[in-house]
Amino acid sequence: MNTESMQAASVLMGLCSRLFYGSLSEEDFMVLKEQADLLREEPFVSVAPGAATAMADILEAAHTPEEIDALYHELKQDYTYLFYQTTLSKLSPFESVWRTDDQTLFGPTTLEVRAAYKDAGFELAADTSQPDDHIGAELDFLGRLFARAAQDPDSGQARRDIEAARVFTSDHLLVFSPYYLKDFIEAANTPFYKAAGQLAQESIAAVARLLDVTASADIYRIP
Repeated sequence: MNTESMQAASVLMGLCSRLFYGSLSEEDFMVLKEQADLLREEPFVSVAPGAATAMADILEAAHTPEEIDALYHELKQDYTYLFYQTTLSKLSPFESVWRTDDQTLFGPTTLEVRAAYKDAGFELAADTSQPDDHIGAELDFLGRLFARAAQDPDSGQARRDIEAARVFTSDHLLVFSPYYLKDFIEAANTPFYKAAGQLAQESIAAVARLLDVTASADIYRIP
């Protein structure tokens, strides 16, 4: 695996994490809008051209302050529905909910994910109250592994990081994310978040191909 592919994987995972993790503050939205043109460049145009272009078109179509404000509130409402109003959306972003028979929010896989972060020397931000196995946190973890490996791709640390990415992708992200993202796309009320779900689908698939891994287990339960 060369430096360029590591950097591309880091960019893909990093953006997907930003889209799925946090609270979509007005500041976050404006950063996305200001950087919309990047969605028309590599690696997005190679990995998910349709989804990336659709997202860029939506962000760039809002020009006036009124249009920008209306778009922000439309996306904020959908974000809240998808990630916080889970009793309505029937959609949980936490791996453990998808992998336990009683939909446990803080299940065994949460502790496994936390241990993987710790073993790699990473941890969630101190101010987050989200369980460790939020899909956005898992995407961020992979992005950080690839970014660190790209700094010195021939080092022992890089080899350990890529192996950690292989194991984590196989044992966690690939086990539940296909089911989650399929339902996410169906549940999303806005074209933007439908496209974001497609971008995440195709980005995770691209990273899995790069790492040459498949899911190591069948999902325990499909909500």
